[in-house]
Amino acid sequence: MLTIWGRVNSVNVQKVLWCCKELDLAYDRIDAGMQFGRNTAPDYLAMNPMGKVPTLVDGDFTLWESNSILRYLAMQYAPDHTIYPAAPKHRASVDRWLDWTLSTLQPAERPLFWGTIRTPPAERDTAQLEAHARENDKLWRVVDSQLKGRDYLEADASCWPISSSAPMRGAGSACPTYNARPCPISNAGTRNSARGPAFSVTSRRRSADYPSTP
Repeated sequence: MLTIWGRVNSVNVQKVLWCCKELDLAYDRIDAGMQFGRNTAPDYLAMNPMGKVPTLVDGDFTLWESNSILRYLAMQYAPDHTIYPAAPKHRASVDRWLDWTLSTLQPAERPLFWGTIRTPPAERDTAQLEAHARENDKLWRVVDSQLKGRDYLEADASCWPISSSAPMRGAGSACPTYNARPCPISNAGTRNSARGPAFSVTSRRRSADYPSTP
């Protein structure tokens, strides 16, 4: 039985849970991180020296870094699944979007997320949030352009990069100009992803589910 350590309202944990659902993999999940703690305990740091979530335990094998976990699950348990194609060119194309999410999209979205969801309204810097919103708008339009004429970013693997960041796009709702700015990816990403049951299971999160930093 797989064991996944991590709080369910972490976007990086969510995409691993999503992948497990897509691949029909059973698992146990243990809350860790933020309000649950445990991720700074010596036994956790022995598994994951970064002290972050998620951490996957599969028998005597332990793995951290969410995208590495996605790749491992697909290769280990569903090598023929289209979610992570075996053909080198197709797989590299999927990896490109996974890497882009970590190198470009998430760093751009993080200030917007922290500046809204994790910051009380009275303390928000509206001008700064608007600047972050404009940068995010550019990136999501790249994704929207990639989806034109197709159902998925690459193969059937669109759920991986989108699942890691779609919940954070909701942070823009607290930024008036960003919220009023139409971007088709909001609908396209949800429409394509929602075709599978995994989306509905792992994406039911509200702003209130993200606890403030003590």
